[in-house]
Amino acid sequence: MCRRIEKTAGHERGHDVEVVAGDITVRQATSDDVEFVQEMLYQAANRPGYEWPSLEESLREPRNVRFWRDFGRDGDLGVIAERDGQPIGAAWIRFFHDDELSPIDDPGVAVLAIGVVESERGRSVGSMLMSQLVELARRAGVRAISLTTGLFNEAALRLYEAHGFTKVFRHGDGVQMRLDL
Repeated sequence: MCRRIEKTAGHERGHDVEVVAGDITVRQATSDDVEFVQEMLYQAANRPGYEWPSLEESLREPRNVRFWRDFGRDGDLGVIAERDGQPIGAAWIRFFHDDELSPIDDPGVAVLAIGVVESERGRSVGSMLMSQLVELARRAGVRAISLTTGLFNEAALRLYEAHGFTKVFRHGDGVQMRLDL
């Protein structure tokens, strides 16, 4: 364990952060991380093996805008993994409201997004992010987290199941999963 210092309104508050392999830390996300969060959403929201829209086009899609607009707003919780001070992954949850809700969203359940830089995948970064985010959510009193992913994404499915998520709804090649805290 190492000690991370979080700046809050000019004061410092310490939080324990696990360090893995000596050079990866996970810290709480802030609104300053929105550009990196957008990059990770772009990686997560586009299916491998298919032609991807540009980053700008993808981020304008309503299904994606809802995950990053006003990032850091009330209720948002997120974590950023860094190697040697450079961001390599992000995971965050937020509650959707009104026109942000998809037909399968529950307004009382936080929705998760997670992404890891391609060169860092398969190195437990996603698991580190998930562990820290779930703990942060528990401490904040979040009662449940849901996510939607493609059934083709076997690595993600294994990650989510390893952290206690269960499949609750299947539609086509997608599945909604939920973790009750």
